[in-house]
Amino acid sequence: MQKLWLMAIMLLLMSSCGPEPRKAQQKIEEGKMFTIQANYKMAIEAFDQAIEYDPSSYEAYFQRGSAYFNTRNYKKAVEDFLKAVELNPGYADAWFNLGQIMEIEMDQEMACYYFKKAQEYGRANIGDYLRKCPQ
Repeated sequence: MQKLWLMAIMLLLMSSCGPEPRKAQQKIEEGKMFTIQANYKMAIEAFDQAIEYDPSSYEAYFQRGSAYFNTRNYKKAVEDFLKAVELNPGYADAWFNLGQIMEIEMDQEMACYYFKKAQEYGRANIGDYLRKCPQ
């Protein structure tokens, strides 16, 4: 009987240790609502929780990066956008946002690199951003 209880407890602990994409998605949606309200502190907290629930959620990193971008914390935003494209290399919006930050930071060479990646992965309406870039 004692072995049975021990096995049940171990099974319960093991099942709660893995990613929880549903809970992560709920926190992402919560964070998006805070973002719409321009409550970036609460949005970042919600996206932090989403990442805890599912560290492979590129969307959570992207959304948190966007919140950091809106607070002008470009260093943290870059970290999150880079993590988003590490997890999903085809994430055109994350590449685009990296380009925007590089323009703000006055690094046109890197901005062009990121804008070209965004275009490569299908970002629409990027022509104006690429005009400053060598072909």
